[in-house]
Amino acid sequence: TMTNTFKPNAHLWGVLLLGVVLALPWQRADAAHDIRGIQGPSFQLYAYPFHLSLPEGTSLYMWGFGDLTGGANATPDAGTGYSLPQYPAPTLIVTEGQTVTIALTNYGVPDPVSILVAGHPVTASGGSTGLVTQAANVGETVNYTFTAGTPGTYLYHSMDGANPGLHQEMGLAGALIVRPAGYDPVTARTAYGLGTGTDYDQEFLYLLTEVDPEIHVEMERNHYEHFTYHDRYATIWFVNGRVFPDLFGGDYNSLYPNQ
Repeated sequence: TMTNTFKPNAHLWGVLLLGVVLALPWQRADAAHDIRGIQGPSFQLYAYPFHLSLPEGTSLYMWGFGDLTGGANATPDAGTGYSLPQYPAPTLIVTEGQTVTIALTNYGVPDPVSILVAGHPVTASGGSTGLVTQAANVGETVNYTFTAGTPGTYLYHSMDGANPGLHQEMGLAGALIVRPAGYDPVTARTAYGLGTGTDYDQEFLYLLTEVDPEIHVEMERNHYEHFTYHDRYATIWFVNGRVFPDLFGGDYNSLYPNQ
């Protein structure tokens, strides 16, 4: 087993893992488990508040990214055709060397939102001037462009407004997978490229996160100035947006439409 590990700079999020099981002569490739995501290189995302269901019957106020095109594996929001906001954000899949574009529209997050991609210089146009890049206030759209780099798994996230770390805490982050040139889902399942010895049969994506529910209560009450790292104390931990025992539910279970 090989693991490609990426650890974000912020302490708000855990380790992002892309695990691949190496192909053995007696294993069948058609038994592979594929990571579900939106195929690039062009994406249309939106940002919107939502409530995330928790196992004990309560909910947590969140800010999330959703797919405006609906997506092949999205859960449609009745009457709109959009996918619901997701936590973590929709997984984006591209190929190294591609020119990637992400159009981001803010439909209701009360803080200007943006997109940064770990390990990739991103250029932006539209919207308003933000703290680190162009940002989308409510009703605005920003277009982000970058070239997909070295194959691997990366974090993309929003980081703008007066308190940049708040956006990851509230849920505006997800995984970007860069496939190697020459990758084929049937004939060339390779993590890092042909001839690198990284062929595999199965792959799994795990995004480990944590939140401080008190911060989410403050944001729901519009107390944006109350966010501070000094008082943050995480008490809820997630694997791909779910908490035990909801982890036992199947992939994309309709009981958890946002996770």
